This record gives sequence, C-alpha cells and structure tokens, in this order.
Amino acid sequence: MQPAAPRHVYLNLDAIRVVAAISVMLYHFSPFLADGKVLPSSYLAVDLFFLLSGFVIAHAYD
Repeated sequence: MQPAAPRHVYLNLDAIRVVAAISVMLYHFSPFLADGKVLPSSYLAVDLFFLLSGFVIAHAYD
C-alpha cells in the first residue's frame, strides 16, 4: 500500500473562515453586548463562510 499524498491546507482561508464565524457570532450576540448592532452587515459573513467552506471541502475530495 502506498502512502497517501500530502494534502495542501489553506491556512489563510481557514483564518478568514474563523473571522467570518466570529463575525456571525458577534452579530447574534449584539443585542446582549450593546444597544445597537455591533457589526451591522455581518449577515454577509454567512455567505463568505459557506463559499470558503465549499471550496475547501471540494478541494479535499479532488
């Protein structure tokens, strides 16, 4: 049996995914943290997170 080829890990994309996830969390917790929205356009981070996740998962199975 041959060893598996090493997979390329996209650390930069993972970092952006983490920032997007934290942004969404802050958006959901903003009523408890402040009177207004902490990050008013954080809903866009959901799309970014799904887009990057799709790319990373598709690349893992390629």
